[in-house]
Amino acid sequence: MGYSGTVIPAIIAIYVYAHLEKLLKKFIPKSMEIFALSLVALIIMVPLTVLVIGPIGVMLGDGLGNAMNFISGESGLLAGLLIGGGWTFLVMMGIHWGVVPIMVNNLALHGYDTLRPMIAAATFASAGVALGVFLKSRNKETKGLALSSLLPALLGGITEPIVYGLSVKYKKPLIAQVIVGGLVGAFMGALQVKAIVYVFPALTTLPAFFGPTFIYYGIGITVAFFGTALLTYLLGLGEADQDLSSDSLSVALPLRGDVIPLSDVNDPVFSTLAMGNGFAIYPETGDILAPITGEVITVFPTGHAFGIRSALGTELLVHIGLNTVDLSKGTFNISVKKGDKVKKGQQIGTVNLAEIKEKNYDPTTMVIFTNGVKEQTLVVLDQSKNDITSVISKDAIERDGK
Repeated sequence: MGYSGTVIPAIIAIYVYAHLEKLLKKFIPKSMEIFALSLVALIIMVPLTVLVIGPIGVMLGDGLGNAMNFISGESGLLAGLLIGGGWTFLVMMGIHWGVVPIMVNNLALHGYDTLRPMIAAATFASAGVALGVFLKSRNKETKGLALSSLLPALLGGITEPIVYGLSVKYKKPLIAQVIVGGLVGAFMGALQVKAIVYVFPALTTLPAFFGPTFIYYGIGITVAFFGTALLTYLLGLGEADQDLSSDSLSVALPLRGDVIPLSDVNDPVFSTLAMGNGFAIYPETGDILAPITGEVITVFPTGHAFGIRSALGTELLVHIGLNTVDLSKGTFNISVKKGDKVKKGQQIGTVNLAEIKEKNYDPTTMVIFTNGVKEQTLVVLDQSKNDITSVISKDAIERDGK
Protein backbone atom coordinates (compact mmCIF):
# COMPACT_ATOMS: atom_id res chain seq x y z
CA MET A 1 0.00 0.00 0.00
CA GLY A 2 1.19 3.49 -0.79
CA TYR A 3 0.14 6.05 1.77
CA SER A 4 2.66 8.87 1.37
CA GLY A 5 -0.10 11.35 0.53
CA THR A 6 -1.68 11.27 3.98
CA VAL A 7 -0.51 12.58 7.35
CA ILE A 8 -2.81 10.33 9.38
CA PRO A 9 -0.19 7.51 9.60
CA ALA A 10 2.45 10.03 10.69
CA ILE A 11 0.21 11.45 13.42
CA ILE A 12 -0.73 8.01 14.74
CA ALA A 13 2.87 6.74 14.51
CA ILE A 14 4.24 9.67 16.52
CA TYR A 15 1.49 9.25 19.12
CA VAL A 16 2.28 5.54 19.51
CA TYR A 17 6.03 6.24 19.51
CA ALA A 18 5.67 8.76 22.35
CA HIS A 19 3.99 6.17 24.58
CA LEU A 20 6.42 3.45 23.49
CA GLU A 21 9.38 5.62 24.42
CA LYS A 22 7.99 6.22 27.94
CA LEU A 23 7.46 2.47 28.32
CA LEU A 24 10.97 1.60 27.11
CA LYS A 25 12.55 4.06 29.54
CA LYS A 26 11.30 1.88 32.37
CA PHE A 27 13.34 -1.09 31.11
CA ILE A 28 16.40 0.41 29.41
CA PRO A 29 19.17 1.50 31.83
CA LYS A 30 19.87 5.23 31.93
CA SER A 31 23.47 4.66 30.84
CA MET A 32 22.28 3.00 27.60
CA GLU A 33 19.41 5.35 26.71
CA ILE A 34 21.50 7.58 24.41
CA PHE A 35 21.75 4.84 21.75
CA ALA A 36 19.57 1.91 22.81
CA LEU A 37 16.30 3.81 23.32
CA SER A 38 15.99 5.12 19.75
CA LEU A 39 17.34 1.88 18.27
CA VAL A 40 14.83 -0.36 20.02
CA ALA A 41 11.97 2.06 19.41
CA LEU A 42 12.69 2.19 15.67
CA ILE A 43 13.01 -1.61 15.43
CA ILE A 44 9.46 -1.80 16.80
CA MET A 45 7.94 1.27 15.13
CA VAL A 46 9.13 0.88 11.52
CA PRO A 47 7.39 -2.46 10.79
CA LEU A 48 4.42 -1.45 12.95
CA THR A 49 3.97 1.71 10.88
CA VAL A 50 4.40 -0.06 7.54
CA LEU A 51 2.16 -3.03 8.31
CA VAL A 52 -0.51 -1.58 10.62
CA ILE A 53 -0.52 2.17 11.13
CA GLY A 54 0.14 3.16 7.51
CA PRO A 55 -2.73 1.19 5.98
CA ILE A 56 -5.10 2.77 8.49
CA GLY A 57 -4.75 6.04 6.59
CA VAL A 58 -5.54 4.30 3.31
CA MET A 59 -8.58 2.55 4.77
CA LEU A 60 -9.85 5.80 6.25
CA GLY A 61 -9.56 7.46 2.86
CA ASP A 62 -11.18 4.58 1.00
CA GLY A 63 -13.99 4.38 3.53
CA LEU A 64 -14.55 8.09 3.23
CA GLY A 65 -14.70 7.88 -0.56
CA ASN A 66 -17.21 5.05 -0.49
CA ALA A 67 -19.33 6.87 2.09
CA MET A 68 -19.35 10.06 0.00
CA ASN A 69 -20.36 8.17 -3.13
CA PHE A 70 -23.19 6.48 -1.24
CA ILE A 71 -24.44 9.78 0.20
CA SER A 72 -24.19 11.40 -3.23
CA GLY A 73 -26.41 8.68 -4.66
CA GLU A 74 -28.96 9.13 -1.88
CA SER A 75 -28.88 12.93 -1.60
CA GLY A 76 -26.76 15.16 -3.81
CA LEU A 77 -27.61 18.17 -1.65
CA LEU A 78 -26.33 16.52 1.55
CA ALA A 79 -23.23 15.18 -0.18
CA GLY A 80 -22.47 18.61 -1.61
CA LEU A 81 -22.91 20.23 1.79
CA LEU A 82 -20.49 17.78 3.39
CA ILE A 83 -17.89 17.84 0.61
CA GLY A 84 -18.03 21.58 -0.08
CA GLY A 85 -17.76 22.41 3.62
CA GLY A 86 -15.44 19.62 4.72
CA TRP A 87 -13.05 19.15 1.80
CA THR A 88 -10.52 21.58 3.24
CA PHE A 89 -10.22 19.49 6.40
CA LEU A 90 -9.77 16.32 4.36
CA VAL A 91 -6.96 18.01 2.43
CA MET A 92 -5.34 19.11 5.68
CA MET A 93 -5.39 15.51 6.96
CA GLY A 94 -4.31 14.06 3.62
CA ILE A 95 -7.19 11.57 3.41
CA HIS A 96 -8.81 13.34 0.46
CA TRP A 97 -6.92 11.00 -1.88
CA GLY A 98 -9.33 8.25 -0.88
CA VAL A 99 -12.05 10.02 -2.88
CA VAL A 100 -9.97 10.14 -6.09
CA PRO A 101 -10.49 6.46 -7.12
CA ILE A 102 -14.23 6.93 -6.67
CA MET A 103 -14.24 9.92 -9.05
CA VAL A 104 -12.11 8.08 -11.61
CA ASN A 105 -14.41 5.06 -11.37
CA ASN A 106 -17.48 7.25 -11.90
CA LEU A 107 -15.94 8.69 -15.06
CA ALA A 108 -15.08 5.20 -16.35
CA LEU A 109 -18.54 3.74 -15.66
CA HIS A 110 -20.84 6.68 -16.38
CA GLY A 111 -18.77 9.14 -18.41
CA TYR A 112 -19.25 11.82 -15.78
CA ASP A 113 -18.65 12.49 -12.08
CA THR A 114 -20.71 14.60 -9.67
CA LEU A 115 -18.20 14.74 -6.79
CA ARG A 116 -15.61 16.91 -8.54
CA PRO A 117 -17.95 19.93 -8.95
CA MET A 118 -18.73 19.76 -5.22
CA ILE A 119 -15.01 19.83 -4.52
CA ALA A 120 -14.71 22.84 -6.84
CA ALA A 121 -16.94 24.73 -4.41
CA ALA A 122 -14.30 24.25 -1.69
CA THR A 123 -11.44 25.12 -4.05
CA PHE A 124 -12.92 28.41 -5.20
CA ALA A 125 -14.00 29.21 -1.64
CA SER A 126 -10.32 28.90 -0.64
CA ALA A 127 -9.40 31.26 -3.46
CA GLY A 128 -12.03 33.65 -2.12
CA VAL A 129 -10.26 33.62 1.24
CA ALA A 130 -7.12 34.95 -0.46
CA LEU A 131 -9.04 37.82 -2.03
CA GLY A 132 -10.84 38.63 1.22
CA VAL A 133 -7.61 38.61 3.24
CA PHE A 134 -5.88 40.77 0.63
CA LEU A 135 -8.65 43.38 0.88
CA LYS A 136 -8.94 43.21 4.69
CA SER A 137 -5.41 42.90 5.98
CA ARG A 138 -3.16 45.86 6.67
CA ASN A 139 -0.09 43.68 7.00
CA LYS A 140 2.12 44.02 3.92
CA GLU A 141 3.49 40.49 4.24
CA THR A 142 0.01 39.01 4.68
CA LYS A 143 -1.30 40.94 1.68
CA GLY A 144 1.66 39.70 -0.36
CA LEU A 145 1.01 36.08 0.64
CA ALA A 146 -2.69 36.43 -0.17
CA LEU A 147 -2.02 37.91 -3.60
CA SER A 148 0.72 35.42 -4.49
CA SER A 149 -1.43 32.44 -3.47
CA LEU A 150 -4.53 33.68 -5.31
CA LEU A 151 -3.32 32.97 -8.85
CA PRO A 152 -2.17 29.37 -8.22
CA ALA A 153 -5.58 28.68 -6.68
CA LEU A 154 -7.54 30.22 -9.55
CA LEU A 155 -5.36 28.89 -12.38
CA GLY A 156 -4.20 25.54 -10.97
CA GLY A 157 -6.51 24.64 -8.11
CA ILE A 158 -3.59 24.72 -5.65
CA THR A 159 -5.00 25.88 -2.31
CA GLU A 160 -2.52 24.62 0.31
CA PRO A 161 -0.72 28.00 0.66
CA ILE A 162 -4.09 29.61 1.37
CA VAL A 163 -5.28 26.91 3.75
CA TYR A 164 -2.11 26.78 5.86
CA GLY A 165 -0.91 30.35 5.42
CA LEU A 166 -4.20 32.20 5.82
CA SER A 167 -7.25 30.12 6.77
CA VAL A 168 -5.70 28.08 9.59
CA LYS A 169 -3.58 30.97 10.83
CA TYR A 170 -6.42 33.48 11.19
CA LYS A 171 -9.25 30.95 11.75
CA LYS A 172 -12.14 33.23 10.80
CA PRO A 173 -11.38 32.90 7.04
CA LEU A 174 -11.57 29.13 7.56
CA ILE A 175 -15.07 29.57 8.96
CA ALA A 176 -16.01 31.69 5.95
CA GLN A 177 -14.83 29.16 3.38
CA VAL A 178 -16.50 26.26 5.19
CA ILE A 179 -19.85 28.07 5.28
CA VAL A 180 -19.82 29.28 1.67
CA GLY A 181 -18.15 26.14 0.34
CA GLY A 182 -20.79 23.99 2.02
CA LEU A 183 -23.70 26.03 0.66
CA VAL A 184 -22.32 26.13 -2.88
CA GLY A 185 -21.46 22.42 -2.71
CA ALA A 186 -25.06 21.69 -1.73
CA PHE A 187 -26.20 23.77 -4.70
CA MET A 188 -23.93 21.80 -7.05
CA GLY A 189 -25.00 18.45 -5.60
CA ALA A 190 -28.72 19.20 -5.67
CA LEU A 191 -28.53 20.09 -9.37
CA GLN A 192 -26.23 17.11 -10.12
CA VAL A 193 -23.57 19.27 -11.76
CA LYS A 194 -21.20 17.03 -13.73
CA ALA A 195 -17.54 16.83 -14.68
CA ILE A 196 -16.63 14.86 -17.79
CA VAL A 197 -12.87 14.67 -17.17
CA TYR A 198 -10.82 14.27 -13.99
CA VAL A 199 -9.05 17.60 -13.39
CA PHE A 200 -8.21 19.97 -10.56
CA PRO A 201 -10.96 22.63 -10.40
CA ALA A 202 -9.56 25.89 -11.80
CA LEU A 203 -10.29 28.53 -14.41
CA THR A 204 -7.96 26.72 -16.80
CA THR A 205 -9.97 23.49 -16.54
CA LEU A 206 -13.44 24.88 -17.25
CA PRO A 207 -13.87 22.71 -20.41
CA ALA A 208 -13.89 19.62 -18.17
CA PHE A 209 -17.30 20.75 -16.88
CA PHE A 210 -18.90 21.60 -20.25
CA GLY A 211 -22.36 20.18 -20.70
CA PRO A 212 -25.99 20.85 -19.78
CA THR A 213 -25.07 21.66 -16.16
CA PHE A 214 -22.15 23.98 -16.96
CA ILE A 215 -24.22 27.10 -16.28
CA TYR A 216 -24.80 25.90 -12.71
CA TYR A 217 -21.11 25.18 -12.33
CA GLY A 218 -20.25 28.71 -13.44
CA ILE A 219 -22.76 30.21 -11.03
CA GLY A 220 -21.49 28.00 -8.21
CA ILE A 221 -17.79 28.77 -8.46
CA THR A 222 -18.51 32.49 -8.90
CA VAL A 223 -20.60 32.57 -5.73
CA ALA A 224 -18.02 30.45 -3.88
CA PHE A 225 -15.21 32.84 -4.81
CA PHE A 226 -16.83 36.21 -4.28
CA GLY A 227 -19.11 35.02 -1.45
CA THR A 228 -16.17 33.73 0.59
CA ALA A 229 -14.16 36.88 -0.14
CA LEU A 230 -17.03 39.02 1.15
CA LEU A 231 -17.63 36.90 4.26
CA THR A 232 -13.90 36.81 5.02
CA TYR A 233 -13.79 40.59 4.79
CA LEU A 234 -16.82 40.95 7.08
CA LEU A 235 -15.62 38.43 9.68
CA GLY A 236 -12.11 39.88 9.82
CA LEU A 237 -8.90 38.06 10.62
CA GLY A 238 -9.32 37.08 14.26
CA GLU A 239 -6.88 38.54 16.75
CA ALA A 240 -6.54 42.26 16.19
CA ASP A 241 -2.76 42.34 16.53
CA GLN A 242 -2.45 39.68 13.79
CA ASP A 243 -4.31 41.90 11.37
CA LEU A 244 -2.15 44.99 11.64
CA SER A 245 0.90 45.90 9.62
CA SER A 246 4.40 45.44 10.95
CA ASP A 247 4.48 49.12 11.93
CA SER A 248 1.33 49.07 14.04
CA LEU A 249 -0.07 47.10 16.94
CA SER A 250 -3.49 46.99 18.57
CA VAL A 251 -3.18 47.02 22.35
CA ALA A 252 -5.76 46.55 25.10
CA LEU A 253 -5.34 48.76 28.15
CA PRO A 254 -3.88 46.60 30.95
CA LEU A 255 -5.93 48.65 33.43
CA ARG A 256 -9.06 50.58 32.49
CA GLY A 257 -8.63 54.31 32.80
CA ASP A 258 -7.56 57.46 30.98
CA VAL A 259 -4.74 57.23 28.44
CA ILE A 260 -2.01 59.85 28.90
CA PRO A 261 1.31 60.47 27.11
CA LEU A 262 4.52 59.32 28.76
CA SER A 263 5.71 62.92 28.86
CA ASP A 264 3.08 63.55 31.58
CA VAL A 265 4.41 60.78 33.84
CA ASN A 266 6.06 62.09 37.01
CA ASP A 267 9.21 60.02 36.59
CA PRO A 268 12.08 60.93 34.23
CA VAL A 269 12.87 57.25 33.59
CA PHE A 270 9.55 57.00 31.74
CA SER A 271 8.85 60.60 30.65
CA THR A 272 12.20 60.89 28.83
CA LEU A 273 11.60 57.56 27.07
CA ALA A 274 14.73 56.10 28.67
CA MET A 275 12.91 52.80 29.09
CA GLY A 276 11.38 53.02 25.63
CA ASN A 277 8.37 54.62 23.98
CA GLY A 278 4.80 53.82 24.86
CA PHE A 279 1.92 55.34 26.77
CA ALA A 280 0.55 55.58 30.29
CA ILE A 281 -2.81 55.10 31.98
CA TYR A 282 -4.28 56.60 35.11
CA PRO A 283 -6.23 53.51 36.25
CA GLU A 284 -9.79 53.44 37.56
CA THR A 285 -10.22 49.70 38.22
CA GLY A 286 -7.92 47.02 39.60
CA ASP A 287 -8.44 44.22 37.07
CA ILE A 288 -5.17 43.59 35.21
CA LEU A 289 -5.60 42.53 31.56
CA ALA A 290 -3.14 41.18 29.00
CA PRO A 291 -2.51 44.09 26.58
CA ILE A 292 -1.64 41.81 23.66
CA THR A 293 -1.82 38.15 22.68
CA GLY A 294 1.50 36.44 23.21
CA GLU A 295 3.85 34.80 25.70
CA VAL A 296 4.69 36.09 29.17
CA ILE A 297 8.45 36.71 29.15
CA THR A 298 8.87 38.11 32.67
CA VAL A 299 6.95 38.67 35.90
CA PHE A 300 8.61 40.68 38.65
CA PRO A 301 8.58 38.97 42.07
CA THR A 302 6.45 41.74 43.57
CA GLY A 303 3.96 41.51 40.68
CA HIS A 304 4.13 45.24 39.98
CA ALA A 305 5.50 44.69 36.46
CA PHE A 306 5.39 42.05 33.75
CA GLY A 307 6.42 41.64 30.11
CA ILE A 308 4.71 39.99 27.13
CA ARG A 309 6.01 39.21 23.64
CA SER A 310 3.55 39.05 20.72
CA ALA A 311 3.71 36.50 17.90
CA LEU A 312 5.14 39.27 15.69
CA GLY A 313 8.01 39.82 18.15
CA THR A 314 6.82 43.04 19.76
CA GLU A 315 7.71 43.16 23.46
CA LEU A 316 5.66 45.17 25.97
CA LEU A 317 6.51 45.94 29.57
CA VAL A 318 3.62 46.87 31.87
CA HIS A 319 4.73 48.76 34.99
CA ILE A 320 1.94 49.43 37.50
CA GLY A 321 2.52 52.55 39.56
CA LEU A 322 5.61 54.59 40.35
CA ASN A 323 8.11 53.16 42.85
CA THR A 324 5.58 50.47 43.72
CA VAL A 325 8.35 47.88 43.89
CA ASP A 326 8.53 48.89 47.57
CA LEU A 327 4.97 47.74 48.28
CA SER A 328 4.09 44.37 49.79
CA LYS A 329 3.43 41.38 47.56
CA GLY A 330 -0.22 41.36 48.57
CA THR A 331 -0.83 44.59 46.68
CA PHE A 332 -0.40 42.81 43.33
CA ASN A 333 -1.82 39.41 42.49
CA ILE A 334 -0.58 38.13 39.13
CA SER A 335 -2.02 34.76 38.05
CA VAL A 336 0.44 34.05 35.20
CA LYS A 337 4.11 33.14 35.14
CA LYS A 338 6.97 33.26 32.66
CA GLY A 339 6.25 31.06 29.63
CA ASP A 340 2.45 31.21 29.91
CA LYS A 341 0.41 32.02 26.80
CA VAL A 342 -2.14 34.83 27.15
CA LYS A 343 -4.79 36.38 24.93
CA LYS A 344 -5.39 40.07 24.47
CA GLY A 345 -7.94 41.29 27.02
CA GLN A 346 -7.59 38.19 29.23
CA GLN A 347 -7.61 38.97 32.97
CA ILE A 348 -4.27 37.95 34.42
CA GLY A 349 -4.42 39.46 37.89
CA THR A 350 -5.58 42.26 40.17
CA VAL A 351 -4.06 45.26 41.93
CA ASN A 352 -5.28 47.02 45.08
CA LEU A 353 -5.44 50.59 43.82
CA ALA A 354 -6.92 51.85 47.10
CA GLU A 355 -3.86 50.61 49.00
CA ILE A 356 -1.50 52.26 46.52
CA LYS A 357 -3.25 55.60 46.95
CA GLU A 358 -3.54 55.26 50.73
CA LYS A 359 0.22 54.82 50.98
CA ASN A 360 0.72 57.94 48.77
CA TYR A 361 2.07 56.11 45.74
CA ASP A 362 1.23 57.22 42.21
CA PRO A 363 -0.89 54.47 40.51
CA THR A 364 -0.06 55.68 36.97
CA THR A 365 0.62 52.58 34.86
CA MET A 366 3.09 52.57 31.99
CA VAL A 367 3.00 50.37 28.87
CA ILE A 368 6.45 50.42 27.26
CA PHE A 369 7.61 49.03 23.91
CA THR A 370 10.96 47.63 24.98
CA ASN A 371 12.45 46.38 21.71
CA GLY A 372 13.31 49.36 19.59
CA VAL A 373 10.16 51.43 19.01
CA LYS A 374 11.31 55.06 19.13
CA GLU A 375 8.46 57.10 17.71
CA GLN A 376 4.77 56.37 17.51
CA THR A 377 1.27 57.75 17.45
CA LEU A 378 -1.20 56.31 19.93
CA VAL A 379 -4.75 56.31 18.62
CA VAL A 380 -7.69 55.57 20.90
CA LEU A 381 -9.84 53.36 18.70
CA ASP A 382 -12.67 52.89 21.17
CA GLN A 383 -12.27 53.90 24.80
CA SER A 384 -15.43 51.97 25.75
CA LYS A 385 -13.86 48.78 24.39
CA ASN A 386 -10.56 49.43 26.15
CA ASP A 387 -8.73 49.39 22.82
CA ILE A 388 -5.98 51.58 21.39
CA THR A 389 -3.62 51.28 18.45
CA SER A 390 0.02 52.26 18.42
CA VAL A 391 1.17 53.36 14.97
CA ILE A 392 4.88 54.04 14.67
CA SER A 393 5.17 57.44 13.04
CA LYS A 394 5.50 60.38 15.43
CA ASP A 395 5.31 61.25 19.11
CA ALA A 396 1.73 62.34 19.70
CA ILE A 397 -1.53 61.30 21.29
CA GLU A 398 -4.81 61.35 19.39
CA ARG A 399 -8.15 60.98 21.12
CA ASP A 400 -11.42 60.23 19.30
CA GLY A 401 -9.90 61.25 15.98
CA LYS A 402 -8.71 64.67 17.25
